[in-house]
Parts: sequence; C-alpha cells; structure tokens
Amino acid sequence: MRKQIIFHIGLEKTGTSALQRFCHAHRRALAARGVLYPTRNLAFSRQSRNHAALVAGYYEDTGWADYHLTRSWKTCRRVVASLVDEIERDSAPTALVSAEHLSSRLYPFQIERLAEDFKGFDCRIVLVLRPHEERVYSAYSSTIRAGRGLTLDAFVDELLLPANWYCRYAETIARWRNVLGAERLTILPFHKTRDIVDLLWTDMLGLDGAPPRRGERINADPGASALEAMRRVNEIIGDREAFPRRGYARHLLLTLARAAILRSLAKTPRRADDRLRVEGERRARLAALVDEDIAQLAALTSVELPRMGDVADADRAAAAVIEERATRLLKERRLVAASLALAKRFAQL
Repeated sequence: MRKQIIFHIGLEKTGTSALQRFCHAHRRALAARGVLYPTRNLAFSRQSRNHAALVAGYYEDTGWADYHLTRSWKTCRRVVASLVDEIERDSAPTALVSAEHLSSRLYPFQIERLAEDFKGFDCRIVLVLRPHEERVYSAYSSTIRAGRGLTLDAFVDELLLPANWYCRYAETIARWRNVLGAERLTILPFHKTRDIVDLLWTDMLGLDGAPPRRGERINADPGASALEAMRRVNEIIGDREAFPRRGYARHLLLTLARAAILRSLAKTPRRADDRLRVEGERRARLAALVDEDIAQLAALTSVELPRMGDVADADRAAAAVIEERATRLLKERRLVAASLALAKRFAQL
C-alpha cells in the first residue's frame, strides 16, 4: 500500500503559521497517530516551521530569488530527494507537508513537476478558503509588517490586476485540480471562531479525540492606526523591496529595527472603530471580482463564502481619526521615535 502525503497548500492568511507551529511542536503526538510532520530534510524551514524551501526549490532552475521565502540553496532534485527519503524511512503511513506558498507561488508547470516528483505516493491536497474581504485586510496587515510602504488603495489596485490570482480562489483551485484531479482535492472553510488546530485534527487528518493543545494566534492584526503608523515608518526608512539591493546585512539590520518599532506599535490599545476598510470605486471593483469568483467557486466546491457588503457611514468617518491616531503614535512613543531615528540614519549610510 502506497504511503499518503497530504499537501496543505494554504491559502495564505488562513491560520497557516499557527497550524505549522503546532505540528512542529507536537510531532510526537502526530507520530503516535500515524502522521509524520517531516522536519529532517532540505524542504523544511526551521525558522518558519514549514516546507517553504520545497516551494523555493521549484524556482531554482529559473534563477529566481526572494529573501522573504526560505531557500535551502540546493537544487530542486536534492530538496525533493531529501523529503522523499525521510517520508519513506519513517514508519508513519501518512505525511503532512505544509506550505501556504504552494498555492500562491506555483504555476501549472511547477505543479506538474511536483506531481511527477511525488507520483510514488498517494498525494492529497488540502486548501482552506477564507472570506475574501477578511483575507484582503489580513494580507495588507502582513504586507505592511513585512516592510512595504504602499497604501491600502495601492494594495487593492495590485490585487485587481488580471495577472494577480490572490482573490481568484477558483483559479487557484483549478490549477491544482487540473493536474491532480478533483478527487484528490479537499477544500475546507476558515472560521475566525474555530481553532485552526481543531480543523487540522478532525477535518484534514481525520483523527479522533481532541488535539493535545489549541493553536496560538500568530500574526494578529495590530489595528488600522498602528498599521498606518508602520506604513509611514516603511516610507521613511525605505520600502523592503529596496533592502536586498543595498546588501543583505543591511536588509537584516533594518528588518530588526522595523520589528522593534512594530512591537511597540502593536501594544496600542485597539478601539472598535480601528479597522481597515476599502471604499468608493475600488470597493465596487473588488466586490465585482469577489462576486465573479464566488460564482465560479459554486462549480468547484460546496464551501460558501460571503459577498462584500456596503461600508457604513461610521466607518467612513473613522478614516480621518485613524490618520490622526497614526500621527500621534509616531510622535508620542519614545521607543518608536528613537528606533525610527536610528533606522533612518542607518538606511542613509
């Protein structure tokens, strides 16, 4: 009987980091139930506790590099071979490979190569869908915390580009379905109120009983005011996209300075009206894209996602308040002001 590999491919911003940390911390509990979370191979990243290096491996032949995606700096052949070797040597009948970048980075020809590389196994694909608007705001939060300086409007403009499939769930599903077949694809809904570890334990792996512990919340949204303050910091000391061109050492040092500033800003007490929102013509265009995607999803999955509603007048009025709060945060937080001054000086060297 062939061993089974469950590829958990995302989507991004559906609790993937919390799930991966759980799997890494509770490898023995999973192994006792016949599930291997492989960590002794070139595909596994100890920093992110996932298999992002497998994704990067499928770009090695292209000369592509991204400092924000963990690489093993080995050929794809070696990365795959090391992962296959660990799975085959272990006694567990099932292996769980998790990397959200599998859904966001791989094109059809790379998915075909992955299918060929693992054709000796019973491969299953698990994908978690989150309501579009929730995911857009969560993704923007991560983008700012990662170091970019673009506004929410500019971020949405990127998502609306025809070549961007971030909000085109049906296209992502079709890429994997066309290569591996609909029978190998499991699509699950994301709920803020349901622990992602419970989803893993029962729906992904089909295990009985309760998991040994709940998942910890990772990458929590610090609120719109703190994010706007952070966006301004990114503008002042330089967008992350320019960092690698200045040298990797400088990139790392500025990233550490940025992280210190963010930790301080994230401690800001969050108010009920301190949330992101897309307005006006962009909202209408994004809503149209979501409607189109939901219509296409109906033919691919039974998972139902909500459409985008209207922005309340109170939310529109709160936008100006968020701008004011962001300005105040940058001026009144001593640690933020000091760290920003040092980072700005270093960025200019």
